[in-house]
Amino acid sequence: MYVPDADTASRNKVKEKLKSVALFKYAVVMARAFRVSPGFLSRARRLASYLKDWKSYNSLEKNPGYKTAVTDLFPRIHDKTGSHEIDPVYFIQGCWCAEKVFKAKPAKHYDVASQALMVGIIAQFAPTTMVDIRPLSISVPGLSFVKGDITHLPFKDGEIASLSSIC
Repeated sequence: MYVPDADTASRNKVKEKLKSVALFKYAVVMARAFRVSPGFLSRARRLASYLKDWKSYNSLEKNPGYKTAVTDLFPRIHDKTGSHEIDPVYFIQGCWCAEKVFKAKPAKHYDVASQALMVGIIAQFAPTTMVDIRPLSISVPGLSFVKGDITHLPFKDGEIASLSSIC
């Protein structure tokens, strides 16, 4: 199991404190919306469209048990498209790998440095240990993390019966 070092723990504590400051959180969210291509005018139009949609959503009949606030906004201004934009290589190889693991039904599966989304999905069907140099910032049932890389795996020879390493 991954345990953050003192510097990482300290940075995470500062991040959590800053997230509780509504104005700062809102400024960061808006800044992130402008960090991605295309040009500034296109991003400004997309942000205006997003805010119009949010205003429209906010005018719908309210559920008294659910409240929204400006600090809940997370503008994904590049997501309003006519189709999903996906990387076909990652998508197809992730589907292929997951199918192989699901059919094999291993008691335990290990993955080295593959796409985190694919590993998280596999973990819902077989207990999975993800090996990577970068720890995940979240946890899900069935998924554990071990720090390592493909050239220095933290396992004994013959210990692993089911292994993937996509990418």
